[in-house]
Amino acid sequence: MNASRLKPLAEGLAVPIAVLVIWQLACTAGLVNPMVLPSPAAVAVRWWAYLAPLEAYDPAHGSWFAWLFSGEMLHDALASLYRVVVGFAVGAGLALPLGLFMGSSDLIYRHINPLMQVLRPIPPIAYIPLSILWFGLGNAPAVFLIAIGAFFPVLMNTIAGVRHVDGIYIRMTRRKIVIRLAPRLRAARM
Repeated sequence: MNASRLKPLAEGLAVPIAVLVIWQLACTAGLVNPMVLPSPAAVAVRWWAYLAPLEAYDPAHGSWFAWLFSGEMLHDALASLYRVVVGFAVGAGLALPLGLFMGSSDLIYRHINPLMQVLRPIPPIAYIPLSILWFGLGNAPAVFLIAIGAFFPVLMNTIAGVRHVDGIYIRMTRRKIVIRLAPRLRAARM
């Protein structure tokens, strides 16, 4: 890398590094209660402890690769990734067909849009008591909240995308569908 590419990188890193240095100095000088705001070094040490494997390597219990990724943080990160993926899949899976119907049909749009506009501004965090009441504790309420968080952006963007498709493409698609279905409809009448 040449100097012209390193300069923007150094400029971008200057402020975060300065904040970390000042933070560490304030913690070391005792200006900040470590129970309220631990030092960056203490955070890094704790982070490494959660990332590192819980037990010493023993070849009798499995492969070295499995042992290397047996830390507590990786298990928690995978559990969080599972909740995010499932929640997004549920939210997008419900929003996409609804958005296609609402975007392509004015009748459906007029009937469903008022309800969507009432529910859309409610932040997902406001559904926490309801999600705990409905689903209890565990993964289900988290998946529900993530699904709500994903539902409305996917819905609104799908509606906007369908409504901005040029009319000639819609007519062409309908014509192709009719041409393909016409022989089957004639055969079914006989």
